[in-house]
Amino acid sequence: MCSRTVGLFCTFLFLVGTGCQYVGLNKKGSPTVFPESVLRAKSRIASASLTSGESAAACIATAEELENNGWDKEAITVYERALSFEPNRKGISLRLARLHARVGDADSARELFQKAVTESPKDARVHNDFGYFLYELGDLSSAESQLRRALRLKPGDQRCQTNLALTLAAAGRFDESLKLFEKTVGPAAARSNLAVVLAQAGKVRESRLMLAESQALDPTIIQAKAAESWLAGPRATDDAEQSIQPASFDKKVEEWLDGTAVEGSADPAKRSPSIEQDLPVE
Repeated sequence: MCSRTVGLFCTFLFLVGTGCQYVGLNKKGSPTVFPESVLRAKSRIASASLTSGESAAACIATAEELENNGWDKEAITVYERALSFEPNRKGISLRLARLHARVGDADSARELFQKAVTESPKDARVHNDFGYFLYELGDLSSAESQLRRALRLKPGDQRCQTNLALTLAAAGRFDESLKLFEKTVGPAAARSNLAVVLAQAGKVRESRLMLAESQALDPTIIQAKAAESWLAGPRATDDAEQSIQPASFDKKVEEWLDGTAVEGSADPAKRSPSIEQDLPVE
């Protein structure tokens, strides 16, 4: 499943949690203004009076500022410079993994996620992030393994449960997926979520039936209404390769959500279920 389609069909999902600031394999737009605070931090890094630890900390502060302002490739360079000062500093591998994924370097991202797991094997957030990345790549078996590890470390975590539900659904294990969705969002929203995944798989008739069940349980779910409207249109087809047309999906999202619903925002940072951004660098 390509990242573009992942982002689009996730827009129709009823999700829980605070939202995700990692946008997976979807690259951010190019920034236009280099932040003044980064310029100041760069000057500090250049100071010869800093210890290795202080230089690494200054690099991290600079990289965070770059990352927050959309300078992903530049942030990668500065995080790597931090590692040149302190090669064993924990937390940087995960940040680099996210950034490499975001700029489209999946091979480097995967290697760095694996390094982050080795560094922090008992951190559920690391396994969750790696699992969602693998889900985006379509490596569903590996994704499931990482997400189940995350849930063993943090039982009942709604973010991990949602990501695992998406992964199981993508693998065609719809009954298991529905049970996990029900744990996180309740029976009506769970059916709405699964209906979207079924449509993504080209199972339009089954999707319509699931949407009907969702609407019968709770007719107020706006994501279900958006998906139902799209399914009623001419582009819906029982063909997994053509089941979701990005242009029509975007249009229906705008019509139904109007950019105001937190979980269905046009901002991918607010609509993705997956990754927690603020893992401290030790």
